[in-house]
Amino acid sequence: MVKSSTFLIVSTCKEDRYRDNLLAVLALPPGTHVQYRYSRDLVMSTDASDDFPGRGTLFPAAAKRGEAIRGAPVLLGYLADTEPVCVVPVRFGQIADYCWYGSHVVLQLTLREFAYAENLDAFTAALRASANLPETQGFNSEDIQLVHQIPSLDHVRRTTDKTEWEQIATQLSGKPEFTDILAYCLVAEIADEGGDWSFPWPMRATPGAPRILEPDEHGRYRMSPGRFHEVRVYHFTPPGSRAPQPSRRGDLLFETQDPLLDILSAASQPIDSPYDVKRFRFRTPLSHRTEYARITITQTLMSSPSAERRSRDDRKPDAADGRGDARPDAVDAEVKPQRRLSFDLNLVVRGAKLRVAFTGLLAGLLLSVPSIMAVQTAANLTQRDVSDIRLAAIAFVGMLAGMFAAFGLKKPL
Repeated sequence: MVKSSTFLIVSTCKEDRYRDNLLAVLALPPGTHVQYRYSRDLVMSTDASDDFPGRGTLFPAAAKRGEAIRGAPVLLGYLADTEPVCVVPVRFGQIADYCWYGSHVVLQLTLREFAYAENLDAFTAALRASANLPETQGFNSEDIQLVHQIPSLDHVRRTTDKTEWEQIATQLSGKPEFTDILAYCLVAEIADEGGDWSFPWPMRATPGAPRILEPDEHGRYRMSPGRFHEVRVYHFTPPGSRAPQPSRRGDLLFETQDPLLDILSAASQPIDSPYDVKRFRFRTPLSHRTEYARITITQTLMSSPSAERRSRDDRKPDAADGRGDARPDAVDAEVKPQRRLSFDLNLVVRGAKLRVAFTGLLAGLLLSVPSIMAVQTAANLTQRDVSDIRLAAIAFVGMLAGMFAAFGLKKPL
């Protein structure tokens, strides 16, 4: 039971882009950020005294005048147009930031634990005490309230357990808007597996247990330079899924537009089993600058013609399950790529300033040796003429030149 007041944000997923948002919410690790966007009438207070009355409770009149809602807890869920109507909770989070663009607001949400309700009917019934949810199947998504303020949440719990994550995916797979999803993905871990230091750096990393990374307060993963990293993506097909089960359920693509990240594994890996872990390995650059990078994980969704969702107007009641006639009769032999679902991981790679400085100092010192030897062996100079100050100056200038060369190279070290 969650006792503190929480904003419940639901999506009907009747359009693909809204469903993709929810699948990304289910896939991304805790601490990362997702973006939601709403028009003014969907998030403003319904108070008739407000300048902009609407159908939401996220921005009452006080917040509209500038009082911050940043840090407010949220629960993200799916409003299923089934009989009976139910809400499937997916993820807890917080409002990290928001910004108005004309008559629309963009929310930056920090994802927290997953939200699991074992009994969806009991969870939905408890929500109705404070949420304005539709009563019957066949509601118009344009007329419903998407944001609700809930004083307390019953019959739902916070969880990081992957078994309960599978149960959330299973709950979604039985609903109309998810009948063609062949696999659900989860970025399970991002691990630092050690370094690749080489001469002239005086230390060499020793292999050990991988260190699991956590995102910072901005939802970005901070990484050390010159290190091997591994992103582990778990995919899962719920048993008894209404979707067809071909031998190939899609592909996972691992992409980046940053040329400094060195990809070490196959960029594309097939989803060809009901469950598995795909591993993507890369190495961070040895640059003296702090680098910002982004990794995009793309799931290519596959479907057979019989699994393509029909419009609501074309569905006929099914006496067996009340969900309509979208259930495929058999798995089609032809399975074709349908859509691409992408989500991003933001990285910050710290600059290897100490390593570059050491390299520059060493190179400069070595470059100054011939000059020092030339001064010492000059025929027209006596031993008294070669002072320690002159030798130190030559060494200093040489090391300064080495530092300038190390940090001034156009190509990062």
